[in-house]
Amino acid sequence: MVNQMPTVADHVQGGAIAQCGHWIVDERSDELTQQLLTFFGQDVK
Repeated sequence: MVNQMPTVADHVQGGAIAQCGHWIVDERSDELTQQLLTFFGQDVK
């Protein structure tokens, strides 16, 4: 998906969340939240 998104967005990043399947919000919500906050400029580590 990260290869397709530059056609519709200017700032694209890709990554993986270890030990996670398809349900990222349910399985690794803390990790997802941290990555989203970092992406949007609110690094709270």
